[in-house]
Amino acid sequence: MHRCLLDAHIYHNILQFVRLQFPYKDPFHGFHQYCDINPTLVSLAVTCKAFLEPTLDILWFSQISLAPIVRTLPDGVLMKSILDCDTRGEPRYILTPMRPPLASEWTRFDYYARRIQELGFYPVEFPDNESSNMEATNTFGQRYSVHPRVVLLLCITRRKQVLFPNLARLRWNFRDADCTELLPMFFGPKLAFLAISFGTPPQSKGADIVKKNLNSIVDCCPSVTDLEIPSSHPDPVVEAAIQWAFYCRRVEGFYLNTAGGWPIPLLQRLAEEPSLRKLWLSMDEEVAEHDINLLRECIRPPFPALQRLWIVLTQSLAPCTELIRIMGSCALHTLYIIVHFSVPPAELEELFAALRDHCAPHTLQVLEIMTPLDEKFVRENEGTPEGQFHLGNLEPVLGFSNMRHFRLELQIFFEFDNNDIMTIADCWPLLTDLRLASYGFFLPTEITWAGFAYLVYKCPSSSSYVSPGTPLPKMSL
Repeated sequence: MHRCLLDAHIYHNILQFVRLQFPYKDPFHGFHQYCDINPTLVSLAVTCKAFLEPTLDILWFSQISLAPIVRTLPDGVLMKSILDCDTRGEPRYILTPMRPPLASEWTRFDYYARRIQELGFYPVEFPDNESSNMEATNTFGQRYSVHPRVVLLLCITRRKQVLFPNLARLRWNFRDADCTELLPMFFGPKLAFLAISFGTPPQSKGADIVKKNLNSIVDCCPSVTDLEIPSSHPDPVVEAAIQWAFYCRRVEGFYLNTAGGWPIPLLQRLAEEPSLRKLWLSMDEEVAEHDINLLRECIRPPFPALQRLWIVLTQSLAPCTELIRIMGSCALHTLYIIVHFSVPPAELEELFAALRDHCAPHTLQVLEIMTPLDEKFVRENEGTPEGQFHLGNLEPVLGFSNMRHFRLELQIFFEFDNNDIMTIADCWPLLTDLRLASYGFFLPTEITWAGFAYLVYKCPSSSSYVSPGTPLPKMSL
């Protein structure tokens, strides 16, 4: 064995690269194949004893569900049944309890459970895909599902205060909804991140349970500093989340999907929080001006450490533009804007100019401005879009050389040709996702395969491209 492999630090760095290896046999089928295990890490773990412990720590670090860990229980505890079949006809299974484990049958479970630090997370997730990660239903790439009674069995028969003592990040999704009463069993001393998303609003009973759990976090789990509730919830849940954000001693992230604005004391508290890095804001025409004036009166620039901002606007981009200016010198990594109106190109250019003037040029990597994809928006915004968007409007943000995701999906005319796409490719060599979509209608485009080929050549990591118009003509290849 090479001497460098015996150095724990070097070997750990090697494992971090191996962890990024996608386990797909066929790269063209993505999540149609199962990604709950990394075969290379498994091979390393059984190579020799020196590799075993550090490799297992990486292998078990992130788990998308409870299925892998509960399968470490002895035969006869769980029953495996076929749930359905995937698109390729391969069976998917569900695990149901058959009997309680004996006290002596938890040894293997505990051996692996202490290594789990993220539950509800895919083995590989990237910050520039954070919006997609939060919205994921956590069903892709799973061959095994766990019945809610299995969670109940774990919580009742395991005579310990917490199931996973080193758990630091937890996502609780719709598959866990029936077990929400047992959520505190996952509150360990190291839990710092909690996300709750059921896809659809829970019923009154479920909402009461979520509210009770949120009310208990400050006292039962003071280590939580980041709370995400990306799906809509009833008012009692929203109020409980707001209470948590107000009384938490150190808020690093607060993402709460709600149509209303924040109470004034909470907005002031978050604006002055030195550790806040992630935030959701909603500004409609009734509160936008008041909130901006409130932030303008802060003694120091608001949100000094903010890196990721999600903001919902209902009337104009002006509140977001003014917020960027008020923040002064900022280090935004992600700016995700949802607009419920037709955006004039002049407003977009003004926002981009504010980003150029106030955001560090090396930090911004994700910029998305989108309209909601629903019939109501189309109905309310029928007609001709306001103006034409061309490369000159985009020029202020071309200096962000680390841009990876750029999406404009709006009701707007895009005037782009091959030279414009080539300019974007030259300015953003790290680009992975470029979408310029005229929402609600289709127009001819001057972008041909030549422009697209140049984009792929200059941006080798690019994986998604949406053209502002009809499909690229094959004759131009």
